[in-house]
Amino acid sequence: MSLMKTHLAIEGMSCSSCKLLIEDVCQDIPNVTSCTVDVESGSAEVEHSSAVTGDEIAKAVNEIGKYRVTDIRTE
Repeated sequence: MSLMKTHLAIEGMSCSSCKLLIEDVCQDIPNVTSCTVDVESGSAEVEHSSAVTGDEIAKAVNEIGKYRVTDIRTE
């Protein structure tokens, strides 16, 4: 399977705890290989196999409850 990158715009992040929580949630998704969150820009970059969709990643972040994904772009 080829690796893909999904970029998420996320509202509601304010601190390093937000960053760590979102990274942990994303990395717990099967076939996600890495996740890097930038609180200041309100974004995340997730590297994953083609077995995972951007919508699935966004759903996992939204289910945390404190955050809302406002944009999804997959390369």
